[in-house]
Amino acid sequence: GGERWRATVGGDMASMAQFSPDGSRIYVSVVEMGPGGGIGQGPRRQGEAAGAGFMTSSTIVAFDRSGNQVWTYDVGGE
Repeated sequence: GGERWRATVGGDMASMAQFSPDGSRIYVSVVEMGPGGGIGQGPRRQGEAAGAGFMTSSTIVAFDRSGNQVWTYDVGGE
């Protein structure tokens, strides 16, 4: 149960963590919010599908088992 690694990503919020089928990578969605932007109060619904509006300014970031950033992919912007 101890922490194995930690990573810092840019953006306002990283969420929706998913592991690759073989467990070698973890993928997170990183959201950059504009002025006055926000998701609102309440749970972040980790692991659930997000609405299209949530994904419009996101980047997907992949990390390996050691916490090293492997790649990023911009999935949209305003």
